[in-house]
Amino acid sequence: EELKILVGWNDLKLYRVKSRSLKKFFFIRTSSASLRDSVSGVVIDAPLLRVMCIYDNVSKSFQVDNLEHGAKLGLALDFGLEDLDEAGVSSRRNRVRSFLPGISRASFMTIDADTFKLIHDYFKLEPLPQFRYVSRMSVTLCVSDLKGLPTFLESCPNLEVLNVALNDYEEMNHNSFFASVVPECLLSSLKIVDLDIRISGYAAEMKLVNYFLENSPVLKTLALHVNYPLVVDYDIFKELLRIPRRSAMCQVVVI
Repeated sequence: EELKILVGWNDLKLYRVKSRSLKKFFFIRTSSASLRDSVSGVVIDAPLLRVMCIYDNVSKSFQVDNLEHGAKLGLALDFGLEDLDEAGVSSRRNRVRSFLPGISRASFMTIDADTFKLIHDYFKLEPLPQFRYVSRMSVTLCVSDLKGLPTFLESCPNLEVLNVALNDYEEMNHNSFFASVVPECLLSSLKIVDLDIRISGYAAEMKLVNYFLENSPVLKTLALHVNYPLVVDYDIFKELLRIPRRSAMCQVVVI
């Protein structure tokens, strides 16, 4: 019912996992960048799978077949790309296109920054499939990719809980956040947003908070984090409290 695979440093094999009883699957493969074009990938066919975590920085293809509704996924992969940019993602376009529908029935997804960047660059090329079953999402991303978050959320129309973390917060002061897109989930289902970011008053940070408060009529909780013992300007909190809230029942919680 549970399988863990930790791949050796120079193991280039294609891994095929096919099981009618497997419920938990963990796959870890890291290797030298020089081997990226040599590693085939992973194929998973396990209809009863409930938990799948993949950490892989070298495999250039992934295929998930027969995933049932309700699975929890943890994804940290980059399809063997050393340079995560539009040109690189375009070269893996067909493989990404084949992979995304296979995970579209998951209910809970955790996505790391490289995986989000790959998806972000992919949907500049092609539309994303709909992740209609996803109700909970935890995503880590680079500040420069924040602008892609609303478009990504358009593919999750029934999302209820969203956690957003930044892996390069120091860049917040050098970037902006603007979104003209209001995804369906913000209008109809999103109840909890957890922004794992410091409160420093940067324009991009405040616009991100504004975006959720002003566009989410069913939002119940917006959580913001403080890295103690950081001293936070009281004026910033007053500004947060003045932001109009589309949801009358929404609470802003500082953790």
